[in-house]
Amino acid sequence: MKKIIPVVIVLLIVGTLLILPNNQKKEKESFKIVTSFYPMYTIVKNIVDETEGVTIDNMANHNIGCLHNYTLTAADLKKIESADIFVLNGLGIENFSDKILETYSNIKTIEASEGINDLIADENEKNAHIWVSISKYIKQIENVKNGLIKYDQDHAEAYTKNANEYIDKLKELKQEISEKTKNKKKCVSFSESIAYLSEDFNIDMLTIETEHEQNGLSAEKLSDIIKYVKENNIKNILIDKQTADNNAKAVANETGAKIYVLDAVLTGEDDAESYVNIMKENLKIVESME
Repeated sequence: MKKIIPVVIVLLIVGTLLILPNNQKKEKESFKIVTSFYPMYTIVKNIVDETEGVTIDNMANHNIGCLHNYTLTAADLKKIESADIFVLNGLGIENFSDKILETYSNIKTIEASEGINDLIADENEKNAHIWVSISKYIKQIENVKNGLIKYDQDHAEAYTKNANEYIDKLKELKQEISEKTKNKKKCVSFSESIAYLSEDFNIDMLTIETEHEQNGLSAEKLSDIIKYVKENNIKNILIDKQTADNNAKAVANETGAKIYVLDAVLTGEDDAESYVNIMKENLKIVESME
């Protein structure tokens, strides 16, 4: 009996040693994708869905918003350090991306905006918030899908299936918006982040440029805007939910125009349907405008 116990212990130890490498191998086989901020997270979450062996992490918290003036934290870098892929919007929003690529030279990146025209319709101004246009958002999804397949061919079939299903939903959404916004609405906007809504929501939008650091406009500039609103009989003033409303209120008080708050999908819930749901809420608001 005494001889049996040591033998059993040895067998247990050998068995444990045999199991450990397999567990470690499984951990290494997990493919980790890190996204820069919420709009990119919504894309990857839908493409990955519940694909086994793939994990997603968002670098900035879901409630951070736009990253124009964002400062990287130690927690951010720790997330990226363990990533196989880093998905970013590009077009200058992630102004810290060069630092990340210098620090982690081996990390593979996917730039969702690659090859997409970033000019606001009918204007010669660049605007990086291209995901707000459903058509451009669909192109971003295709870019991310193709990038993931390039670097992770083992899950190519799942990525393709999930991306196509998501794109179909977005095309249905775009058709619904088109049917419900046949009458063009004239607006003044104090937020460049929602400028691309004009493409899908049939909005004749004049976007007033404001600095990201300071939302206050000069008295002269406000006077010009008030004059424009009155002369063009504009009844709608738009801001994004993260935009300060002091400029909008100043113009509204002088013109009688009404302020409407739209959502540029800069923040949201950890929900695959979030983008679609937010756009449907935007649609309700636009339908209520004059």
